[in-house]
Amino acid sequence: MSKRGTNEVSNVKYVDAHYGYGSDFADIDTLPIQEAYGYIEKSGGDITVVFIKSPKKFFGWPRSVFRRRGIIIKGLVIPQTNLVSCVQVDDLYESISIPVNAPITVLWHNVLHIANLPRRNSSLMRTEGILAGVAKDHIVVTNPSTTWEVPKQVGQHPEKPPSFYRIPIVAIKRIQRR
Repeated sequence: MSKRGTNEVSNVKYVDAHYGYGSDFADIDTLPIQEAYGYIEKSGGDITVVFIKSPKKFFGWPRSVFRRRGIIIKGLVIPQTNLVSCVQVDDLYESISIPVNAPITVLWHNVLHIANLPRRNSSLMRTEGILAGVAKDHIVVTNPSTTWEVPKQVGQHPEKPPSFYRIPIVAIKRIQRR
């Protein structure tokens, strides 16, 4: 696969973080596998899946403007570590030595949905909360507060704070006790 991508539609399987509301967070042993179909581009440590390439005209602009600026109409930016073919969790699972119910801070790479942007890199997120559990392929953080580290954005993600987050172990850049 070239850096600029291909003109063939490909299938990509990956794992992603999930959040929810309520107290029913202990019912999943492994995260579900997600699938995306689109044109694939590689950028650094990320894969971009382009769902819709630039149209002939968009808001009166010719297609060449979108191509030159690298704008993606709709797509996903997936960290390569989250790709199913790259997932190796056994060593990572055993490396989490923080006890359950401890307050933690987690830096992790998030799958990013993009629309009408030239962006090609995933988001680095910071989640603070209580480590509620460690499953084979993810951790559960309760009472989480999640913000963007890169790109720097103001506010909570999502806007309404969830009760818990499930974060794939492969997406974790750093985890530490607070």
